[in-house]
Amino acid sequence: MLMSQVARWFDPEKALIRPVASMRRQLPISNMFLIKSELGVYTRQHPESPVYDASQGDGGATLSGIRPDELANALVLFLPNTQTTAYGSPNGSLRVRQALLENFWKLDRIGLTPDNILVTDGGRDALQKWYQAIHMLTGKIGLTVVTSAAPWVSYAHGTYVNGFNLLCAPAQSKTNLRMTPDGITACLGLCGTADALIITTPDNPTGAWYSPNEIKTLIERARFHGIKYILIDLMYQLVIDDDVPLYDWAEILGSFSAEDRACVTLLDGLTKSVGASNVRMAHLACGDEKFAKTIQGIASHTVLPNVLGEACALEVYSSSDVRNHPWVKRITKRTSASRNIFRREMTARGYTSIADQGYYAFVDVTKWLGRGLRPDQFFNGALANTTTHIETVKDLGSYLACEHGIAVVHGTPFLQPNFIRFSYAQDPAITIAAINRFDEALKSIP
Repeated sequence: MLMSQVARWFDPEKALIRPVASMRRQLPISNMFLIKSELGVYTRQHPESPVYDASQGDGGATLSGIRPDELANALVLFLPNTQTTAYGSPNGSLRVRQALLENFWKLDRIGLTPDNILVTDGGRDALQKWYQAIHMLTGKIGLTVVTSAAPWVSYAHGTYVNGFNLLCAPAQSKTNLRMTPDGITACLGLCGTADALIITTPDNPTGAWYSPNEIKTLIERARFHGIKYILIDLMYQLVIDDDVPLYDWAEILGSFSAEDRACVTLLDGLTKSVGASNVRMAHLACGDEKFAKTIQGIASHTVLPNVLGEACALEVYSSSDVRNHPWVKRITKRTSASRNIFRREMTARGYTSIADQGYYAFVDVTKWLGRGLRPDQFFNGALANTTTHIETVKDLGSYLACEHGIAVVHGTPFLQPNFIRFSYAQDPAITIAAINRFDEALKSIP
């Protein structure tokens, strides 16, 4: 009998995945579009009044992003003259990976090669492939990933999709939500062992920026506890004040042993630094070439890098001065100006907030929660549980959007029910107007 006429497993029996019961919660759909829709409630009531969207740091929407002619020119320069629409490489064009390695990261100084670099279809794709590679290399579900006390929402749901659990390290204080080495140790006291760590700098949602020495101490503590997989999310690392130096990753990683360096993966991309949310370009710099090869294998069967993202990456990362590339500068110049306005104005008005770097500030709104509204202030929102009281930060967010035309993100998805996230990735004039509207709205609550 021919083998094709016999049922057989594709994989050898020892490699088969055995059925295991695994209770899973459903992943929630993002409320981002509902938050934006609540601005429509205000617009219908006040058609002549402007609205302010401080909810989402989408530079391509709130700032100018990349012009169509610039995108087209980048494509023309990147594409070959023949076989223009042929498949690309699962780990990205060699030209792009060389520019990233040698010109942007300069990690060739510590022995990394283009094979350590992978181009991905945006930050979420990079994050998913990092999780998937851990799963492939360990062969386990139920692993523990440690992150900050206020994690970006996709960290939590991305881990869960892959059968991992997210453990949030205790915050440094109630108003300073930074991760600390002792916080990592405290996590081990709860779960006994941890497998992976995510450090985000500048942070989403808090805006916290970690110094090179702080990053080193976090990595050192993680390695002390045997954590083998460490991701440094740097999607906002170019969106910083002019007096803040860029990280020297060759120096930071070069201070570790080869074994420890192999545990670290860097994540960055164009989404925030050039306001290119829909271009979908991110990349990973893996300390371990075997880890990179695992992701390359995953990419070859799932999501390949897109050609527009690679074209834009080559344009930016091959620049002689990436930080001052015109696409970068048009985003960072206005964001930095808005950040300084936010710090000055919010401090002067008595607010407690974190506004280090990046796109976001995290504002403590505790004193405005648990309050009743006057009858003339009652509202109907898409997210609010009630229309007569501001009981929760979710209610507050709906009230701000529906009644005052200022959209923010409430802190509940980040496990911080006393904070709101405020995006200042705006022109300075819009930022000050949004702050004024926000301040007036909170002062209107009895």
